[in-house]
Amino acid sequence: MKRALLLLLAGCAAGLAYRPPTAIVGTGRFTLSLDEATHEVVLLRDGQALATFDRDAFQLGLAPADPGASWDPSELEGSSVVTWARPRSWTLGTEMPSRIALDYGDGVHAYVVASSAGEGRFTLSFVPESGNAVLARVVARTAPGESFHGLGASRDRVEQRGTFHPMQANAGGDPHAPIPLVVGSRGWGIVAVSQRVGAFDVARRDPDAVEATYAVAPLASGRMDALRIDVLAGDGALDVYRGYGATTTAPVAPPLWSLGPWFWRANATAATLGADAQQVRALDLAIAGIGASTSLATAPGAFDLDPARFPDPAAIVPALRAQGFHAGIWSAPYSSQADAAPFLPPTSPAATPPIDLSTGSAGVYWRGLVGRYAALGFDAILLDGGEDIVPSRDGRRTGWSFASGDDERTMHARYPSLLHGVYIDAVTGQDPTQPRLVDPRPPALFVRAARPDDVGTIFRQPGTIASFADLAATVTENIALSASGVPFAVADTGAADAELLARSLEASALFPIMSLVDTGGVAPWTSAPDLVRRYTRLHLRLYPFFASHALHVAERPVVRPLGWVDAIPSATDAFVVGDELLVAPVVTAGATARDVTFPAGRWFGWSDGLAHEGTARIDAPLAELPLFVREGAIVPLLRDTIGTLASTTSAESFADRAGPLHAVVAPGSARTFLLFDGARIARTEAGTLEVADGATFKEGFVLELIATARPAAVLRNDVTLDSWSWSPERGGTVRIPLPAGAATIALR
Repeated sequence: MKRALLLLLAGCAAGLAYRPPTAIVGTGRFTLSLDEATHEVVLLRDGQALATFDRDAFQLGLAPADPGASWDPSELEGSSVVTWARPRSWTLGTEMPSRIALDYGDGVHAYVVASSAGEGRFTLSFVPESGNAVLARVVARTAPGESFHGLGASRDRVEQRGTFHPMQANAGGDPHAPIPLVVGSRGWGIVAVSQRVGAFDVARRDPDAVEATYAVAPLASGRMDALRIDVLAGDGALDVYRGYGATTTAPVAPPLWSLGPWFWRANATAATLGADAQQVRALDLAIAGIGASTSLATAPGAFDLDPARFPDPAAIVPALRAQGFHAGIWSAPYSSQADAAPFLPPTSPAATPPIDLSTGSAGVYWRGLVGRYAALGFDAILLDGGEDIVPSRDGRRTGWSFASGDDERTMHARYPSLLHGVYIDAVTGQDPTQPRLVDPRPPALFVRAARPDDVGTIFRQPGTIASFADLAATVTENIALSASGVPFAVADTGAADAELLARSLEASALFPIMSLVDTGGVAPWTSAPDLVRRYTRLHLRLYPFFASHALHVAERPVVRPLGWVDAIPSATDAFVVGDELLVAPVVTAGATARDVTFPAGRWFGWSDGLAHEGTARIDAPLAELPLFVREGAIVPLLRDTIGTLASTTSAESFADRAGPLHAVVAPGSARTFLLFDGARIARTEAGTLEVADGATFKEGFVLELIATARPAAVLRNDVTLDSWSWSPERGGTVRIPLPAGAATIALR
């Protein structure tokens, strides 16, 4: 003991600084280290730093009290209204070592509490304690050159380095889908949890930092807001996405039947919808849903069907259902009805304000109206509105008030989910004050605004694809949204130009949702029935593939940027679907070829079976989509004659008979595809194939092994089969029909 004391005194005499102990939050491979000596919070994976929150990471924006200011960071860029303060001292607590006391001088204080939310998931709660703090900023420093994804709708880029993103709609109405998630390519990310106005700076102001800035100025109650930052870690971007779903409201798939192709008719009548249904079936198009993309009512909020256009309202949906279509109808949260007046916001700057859904009584009123459409049998809603509540204009509050006492400072974030929830509850018959139904049978809800706590909705990208610039933007936006936790998005396809229509159909067929619209009253099949048939059928054939991936969107999105698959840049016009497919649509007018950079390994052409690696120039004549299958991939399909998902006698229906499960199988290593119904197709380490029935697919299998040399024999459970065939197409295709039942298949 005496010797230890002497050594300590000698060390001090030699000038060695005493180093306070470091607090560790979390256990296992992923931890947060809080170090009072360096004034840092460090996110660690296996002891290696992923991101650092240094002494200057927790900043406060100070300004005199101004109840009319919005404190929108995107409108304060370059402004001197706010003075930014950085901590002068940084002290770890003793009784609570994960609490950091911050002193900014001049009587300004704040604190941060670090906590663990599970493996690889942490929370930093940044709490100002001074009334003149109007903004809080958290700065995460990371490695130079790291790429970033997330933040919701982005029509010009997939990777977000060097960008600035407001997290609320601005005076121009954008963004419609701000998602406060940033995913770093090294396997870390942050999520801002706040209903206030905010913005992200992604390595723009500082090339080595991601900044989240949010308003914290007191609300009417006088309560200071805190800024909560969820910090996520994993081995890659997909782990961060999974952590996002576990930390916030996890993404949920819409009803699986909504994954079939849709057609929406503007200014619809009973006659036009009936004619559309007949044309679709006469042309053998694989369209599963038909709906009206504009109002059918006599007035806003009436929730009726105009008798001049629909003389027999009760007959509309049964007529569509008889031909195998799910039925959709347009709606919006506005009303000109006298009885709606008590349910409008008490104060609104909008000429036509939406229904005030901040209280239960307004929800009951509007849910009852939506129920009129549900009673007619409509099970899909094309919902406009929800992004009306703009919280700021020129730095000032916009002046909304709601019956609940809330205002635009929080309702801009809350309203879309309140709105969507009312429509979902109305169609399911769910009373939100009661326990959830076991099987609520939710509608397909196509929405104009998306927020992190939305679940089961389909985001409608703005406008119709009317130019190649629109096509490129919608492809980019769909990839960006999917990487942000909005896994289901759709752009309307229906261009009058033949080339644009072809390229739009190609691209939209490989997103989970496909939507066609009329252009100037003309349906797309009028000029290109063969193209519409080809690509709606491709999309519908992929239903087992899409539906199986859709059930796991809380863990991994269906559409993924290339950079999430391999250490290559994420293209704005190419993406991976699931683990199996790479899609490289042509988005340039007049192009008949394009360059494709492939993630590691071999990728086989869907149509020709040719193998590709690295970067290659790919021929893409009009009406040919560059589509590739990863080596070893198993892609389940419906039989090619199915025309719809709903029950009908007018077309082959998946609901009436799923039939044998088809699958394209590429050569490669061991892999398993487990379908949504429990059916299973696998390749073993020994190179054999295994199949097993599911609850829906129980009539056997048809396997198509592409890029495969002709075998001498094919055996099922060691018994030679006579029913298989081989053709030279797709690099050599072995086609193996199989009866129902678990089996092992070997090629000799």
